[in-house]
Amino acid sequence: MVLTLVASTQHRHEKQAMWGTVVAWRKLAEQVATSVKKGTLVLVSGRLSIRKYTDKTSVERTAVEIIAYDVRFLEPKEKQPEEEPLEPEQAA
Repeated sequence: MVLTLVASTQHRHEKQAMWGTVVAWRKLAEQVATSVKKGTLVLVSGRLSIRKYTDKTSVERTAVEIIAYDVRFLEPKEKQPEEEPLEPEQAA
């Protein structure tokens, strides 16, 4: 299973939000898909992937994605999913 999320980050001193795409694979994707909903606070560890592609209108674009190795839920304990976060070697 592959899961693609759009995540936002906002710094306290900046009013502009930045958006990025997080890609999770296999069991990590399944776990995140069943546990995350809009507004859930998570910490994502992974690697940055930059790729170029041509869109439908023949314009070259650049996609920047985080390929997730681990996703930690930052919600209070009563809101956390039952499963423990996966170790990086299990997510690959």
